[in-house]
Amino acid sequence: MSEERRLSQVDAFFVAYQERTGILMLLGCEVSLRGQLSRDLIEAGLVHILGRWPRLGQRLRKRIFGLEWSGPPDTAAILREGSDSGELDRWRNRPIDPFREPPFQLLWIAEGERHILSFRVHHSVADGESLFLVCRELVRFLATRTSTPKGPEPDPPLGFTSFFRPFRVGALARLWAHSRWLASEARRPTSARLPLRSLEPGDVAVLADSVGGVELDELRRLASVLRVATTALFAAAWMRALHQWSPSPSISLEVPVSLRRRPEQARWLGNYVAPLVVVGDARESLGDLARTIHRQLARGYRERLHLATLLFTSFARFLPWSVFRRLAVGTSSTGFATGHFTALKAPVDLDAELGEISSGDMELTGLKLWAPVCRTMGAALAILELPTAAEVFLTYRRNALSPGEARSLADLLREELRSAASLERRRLA
Repeated sequence: MSEERRLSQVDAFFVAYQERTGILMLLGCEVSLRGQLSRDLIEAGLVHILGRWPRLGQRLRKRIFGLEWSGPPDTAAILREGSDSGELDRWRNRPIDPFREPPFQLLWIAEGERHILSFRVHHSVADGESLFLVCRELVRFLATRTSTPKGPEPDPPLGFTSFFRPFRVGALARLWAHSRWLASEARRPTSARLPLRSLEPGDVAVLADSVGGVELDELRRLASVLRVATTALFAAAWMRALHQWSPSPSISLEVPVSLRRRPEQARWLGNYVAPLVVVGDARESLGDLARTIHRQLARGYRERLHLATLLFTSFARFLPWSVFRRLAVGTSSTGFATGHFTALKAPVDLDAELGEISSGDMELTGLKLWAPVCRTMGAALAILELPTAAEVFLTYRRNALSPGEARSLADLLREELRSAASLERRRLA
């Protein structure tokens, strides 16, 4: 019997957002491998994945109240074969209609022993953390060609109720005040918006870069001196880069905060992140700005401000879909920050892990992540921090920024990071 699962209000929001605005709510991960792969092996890997997370192969169904994943997982509809890497751009920008097709799909391009696996998923079924988990699980299967039989992962609590420990009156008042501030900022944002060419839907492209070696070591030492996370330095550099494209120095970032804190929660499929908005004056030095971001994130997490939106919208999952679809997408829910910033962390060296579990038969030669780009932002930055490198991915909408403008923005970010590393090098000299 197939698993049936009602969507939370956050999951359903991404369905409504895509339908109402035309902005594609797709997350992607492109993995380049060297080794031996066959269609039979990849299909076996997909069967393994769907055995753990059946929703990846199901379709949406409208209930009287809300939406649910329903029906048998459809392995055949997930896998596509391509002939050359030129298909990746079209694949990245083709919509997924989760009412008619599985929300998780894979394009496989084989060129001898070189393979590209381009995973994409509708945001209604997975956030960045869970997409990364699923992709890593499938690649591990392909490397070992075996799997330990596992049943479906248990359903996470619907509506995020497990995250809402009893709130005191003062804490509830702070959350309510924070939600009112968010609504006010959405209507009349005090932070800058980028001067974009267009706010209309359009195709996205992604620029990839890597920070490693001595430069990353210097950035990590600087973060330690400042007593902030390395990702706070990246966020500060992103703010300062965005300021070069905006007349206002007040820059805001929407930062997703993970709700998965216990080991068993790491396997939860769905959207288990909540947004925190941080605001800074990009005229500050990189170090001071990193401290500002760190303090705001620490305070927001300590006071659980990221739960405000989840708490005060939790009732919405019970609305009929036609009503939810009309009410969920508005100026207060479609992102008002200057830019988007996501930080993911992999606990191990993925290339070394793959070589070890495959006994050297498979090699990871490339990795690229891409994300949705909100209508008013035009660009989104994601950082994947590995033990030996920080992979940087800038996704942008082509009708909002030209390829040259996006490259200039990426170069400004890179220069900020180089300057920070250089300062740390001179400090130690």
